[in-house]
Amino acid sequence: MRVQRLSLDFFGQFTDKTLDFGKVNSPADFHIIYGLNEAGKTTTMEGYLRLLYGFSMREPYGFQHQRANLQVSGLLEIDGETRSFTRLSLRNGNLRDKAGTVLPDAALASHLGGLSSEDYRNLLCLDDETIEKGGDDIANARGDIGRLLFSAAAGVPDLNAVLEQARNEANDLYKKGGSKNRVAELKRQLAEVEDNIKKIDVNANSWKRLKEAFQTAQNEEIEAKKARDELRLELAQVSALRRTLPKLGEIDRLLPKLEPFEAYPEKLEVTSEHLVALKTQQVTTQAELKRLTAEITNAEQELEAIVLDEGRLFLADRLKGLDQLRSRVQISVHDLPMLRSSCSEILSNIKRIALELGAEDEANPKKIVKTPSEIASLEQLKDEMTRAVTVKDAREGEVKRLRELVRTAQEDHRSLLDNAQAQNGLIALFKRYDVDSLAPAAATAMQAIASSNETLQDALAALSMGQLEFQDVPECPVEITEADKLADQHTNHTANITRADETISQHEEDVAVKSAQIAKLEASIGVTNDENARQARLQRDTLWRKHRAALSPETADAFLPSMKHVDDIEEARLSHARELGELRQLEQTLVEAEARLEATKRRREGLQSQAEAIEGQVEALTTKIGLPIMSPARFRDWVERRNIAAGAKRNQEKLARQHSKILDQADKLHEALVPLLPLETPDFESALAAARKLSEEEKAYNDKVDGALEKKVALEKELEGRLSDFAELADAAEKALGNWADKVHELFDGAVLPDMLTNAIGQLRDARELNEKLQHATSQVSSMERDQHEFANAITALTEEFDVDESDHLKAFLTLEGIANQAQTDKVKHDGLLKKVAASKEKRKTTEAQLDDIDLQVAEIGALFPETEDTSTLDALRITVSKANDVVQWRTQKADLEKEVFTELSVQTLAEARDMLSEETSATLEGKFASIDADIESAEARLSQATADRANAERDLDTLSGSADIAYLVEQRATIQIEIEEALLNYVERDFGLRLAEEAIRRYRDKHRSGMMNATERSFSELTNGAYQKLITQPDGSSEILLVVDANGIPKQMADLSKGTRFQLYLALRAAAYEQMVSQGVQLPFFCDDVFETFDEDRTRAACRLMERIGRSGQAIYLTHHRHVVEIAKEVCTTQPLVHTI
Repeated sequence: MRVQRLSLDFFGQFTDKTLDFGKVNSPADFHIIYGLNEAGKTTTMEGYLRLLYGFSMREPYGFQHQRANLQVSGLLEIDGETRSFTRLSLRNGNLRDKAGTVLPDAALASHLGGLSSEDYRNLLCLDDETIEKGGDDIANARGDIGRLLFSAAAGVPDLNAVLEQARNEANDLYKKGGSKNRVAELKRQLAEVEDNIKKIDVNANSWKRLKEAFQTAQNEEIEAKKARDELRLELAQVSALRRTLPKLGEIDRLLPKLEPFEAYPEKLEVTSEHLVALKTQQVTTQAELKRLTAEITNAEQELEAIVLDEGRLFLADRLKGLDQLRSRVQISVHDLPMLRSSCSEILSNIKRIALELGAEDEANPKKIVKTPSEIASLEQLKDEMTRAVTVKDAREGEVKRLRELVRTAQEDHRSLLDNAQAQNGLIALFKRYDVDSLAPAAATAMQAIASSNETLQDALAALSMGQLEFQDVPECPVEITEADKLADQHTNHTANITRADETISQHEEDVAVKSAQIAKLEASIGVTNDENARQARLQRDTLWRKHRAALSPETADAFLPSMKHVDDIEEARLSHARELGELRQLEQTLVEAEARLEATKRRREGLQSQAEAIEGQVEALTTKIGLPIMSPARFRDWVERRNIAAGAKRNQEKLARQHSKILDQADKLHEALVPLLPLETPDFESALAAARKLSEEEKAYNDKVDGALEKKVALEKELEGRLSDFAELADAAEKALGNWADKVHELFDGAVLPDMLTNAIGQLRDARELNEKLQHATSQVSSMERDQHEFANAITALTEEFDVDESDHLKAFLTLEGIANQAQTDKVKHDGLLKKVAASKEKRKTTEAQLDDIDLQVAEIGALFPETEDTSTLDALRITVSKANDVVQWRTQKADLEKEVFTELSVQTLAEARDMLSEETSATLEGKFASIDADIESAEARLSQATADRANAERDLDTLSGSADIAYLVEQRATIQIEIEEALLNYVERDFGLRLAEEAIRRYRDKHRSGMMNATERSFSELTNGAYQKLITQPDGSSEILLVVDANGIPKQMADLSKGTRFQLYLALRAAAYEQMVSQGVQLPFFCDDVFETFDEDRTRAACRLMERIGRSGQAIYLTHHRHVVEIAKEVCTTQPLVHTI
């Protein structure tokens, strides 16, 4: 895209402002828009963006025209076509074409390379803000435009962010040492489940018996499954034999059909359709050969009938040489008589002009014809004479008017002096006291002091507490910071006490609730609690030790009831294991709640004592000041108000000191004014106002007298000068009249009078033009007569040579022309026949070759078949090929059947397959299949019973191991282990894929980014005159940042560069990005708004050359108010930039 014309119809300060960039007529499309500050350069760039993207809701450039009337239009070159667009300030349908037809936004947006308005502004419309903001984003791959350029340079947009997201998802699954990922969470769940399994007791003997039963049932299930699988395998083998038997029969049927055709080719590339096409081509080619032979014979006969005459062939060239002469002669036949008449008429007009200027009848009229320089000298002298007389007359009128003005000014001045007013000296008094400065200063001082007094009284009133009032600022023994500290501490303690009370209430409620829950649960289960169970076990263990030591019936009788009692307790507790666990949890929670309640009560007592201590400190301070008892917060507010009152008092004293000198001067001026005024004891302001009025009247009279005197003196001086000038002008007018008369006499020697010529110089010019026409007409007459004579001689010679009987030379030319044309026609026909014969012979040769090629193809295809087959003609060959295609189909069918037999029986040859089926028939295979199928049903029944037995044994084992809880925990443990395995596998797959992707992307970026990096390095090195020569990128989290390397090899970040160097890097990045965009087919105008301001002169030169280079691949437009930038660009650019001034 290119801007050919941009019209700011109603935009910003512009109305119908047009910038015409024209068509590209030079190698570089580089433009500079120059204008002073506020001329509208930035407005121009913004107008271009509005044309592309439309107006914003809050349009900043609608300050002169109403927003609804804003309009920008332009003529754009798009894909080699010039199109007109107009953008209106409408919500919908705001893009129009030249005819006013509404266009969709895509009519422009589709040619912008996918750039949004913000992208275009940051990338291709640069000013101080966008070049740095967008450039910093580019260098650090931040923002939309930064990511766009870094990814566009590599050809893989947004991959860093995508990879970072994928890495985070992998880390959410597993991260070494991490505690908040999926695997770590599953491990914690697994540990909890295993702890719960270990806490449940199991009877060892019962568990062993059930475990053995489970193992036996499991082994039976495995054996039954094995037997069932063996039968299934045998059934599959019989099924394969059943399917294979008919296929062998089909193969045996195909063998006799194939035996007679063993010599036929295994594979045939040709088809019957191809042979039909070949037959059609043969017939067509034979007919074409016959036609070409007849055509050649006819053309050769026509050639023999044509006879060529060399002399008549060259006649056309000879007549062509006479064609221009003939045209002139033909014109002269009509024009020559008129030209001769025109010469006579012109000479008569010159004579008439001479008589009008006063010349004698017998005088030569050409004497009045003068040269242009002579006429110009006459005109100059006449203008000088006219100006001199006109100026003299005008000055004479001015002198007369000025004399009247002088008389009037003298009378006015005399009248003012005769009516003089009395002087009272107020003007001198005002000057001595500098009233213009003193009056506002005194008013300000009085107002400031009055305001400070009022502020102090308000501040003292704010200190009052009930009946206690203060006439002066009281002393305070504490600073505001200490009062703030005491108030804040007391507020915090009070708030903490309130929260503690709420917490105590909550803890007391929790203790009550937990106690009630424990009592209810104990009553509902009715079993021995933990302590009684522990005492029963201790008693049993004591009796067991006694029995073990004595081994007597007595100790056995004592131990047996105790052991039974413990077993009964454990059995009851085991049946209520869940409720006992809940009871233990409630008891533990109750103990914790009681402990928290006591701790909160102790903390509340401490807070209360601290708050009371602070209240005691505040009470002591208020007593010392004489204030009533108040809270720490109210005391802080009173101290703050007291500090405000103290500040107001200090401000009052300061203002009194500052304004004392001004007020003293005001008092002295007041004393001096009172005796001069007709007022009784006026104050300062009244006295000053009355004195000002009297002073202004006195000053007005003095100003009138001085003004009248100045006016009188100035007019008298001006009159004196005008009188002197008038004398000089009168002399000059008289001299100019003399010069005019002398020149007329010199040129015409008395034949023309000066007075006659004064208003007739135009007739001299007419005579001059008539004389030039006369000379031109005379020359034309002579030329035409020469042409007629030359043409007659040439035509006479040709008519004699070619025996043409015609006296009229023009008619004779036409006759000769007909002879020449006929000779040329015969020559063209002869040459055409020769070419036709040659072409037809060449086509005949090609046609014969095509027939030979067809015969060769027939012979090659026939060679594939045995000699016994007839392949001598295309028709016979087509029959043989059709038969061969059937043979190939049979062979393919036989091969497919053999392949299926080999696959079904897992053999390598047909002999092996026949051996396997040698003793089998369809009947025997059907019997075997039915027998095995019945055995499988029995095996399935055995397996089902074994599976049921194994399931029952497993259920019994799980019941002994903790009933449903143990089964649930074991199942949960297995599920968690599977989830851990899946999570780790998922992580490994993601991690491996990410490593491969990162490596591939790194290689891809290194390969594809080199173009943009190299372009940026070249531009940046050029802009900095070699101070920086290399750029490198450095990873930074999920993005990359750009580093520059100086001439000493030291890398630097953006913050290490000066503003000018940063701008040069940002400009180089834009230039490289622009080059990349152009290479991808996106070509858009590139704007820069005075971004060279921070460049020194050498780098400005380099920047101008860079803009010229951008203009060679697109359109570059630079806006500036610096004239030296324009001059530098003109100096350094190979192709001069086009400068537009606004």
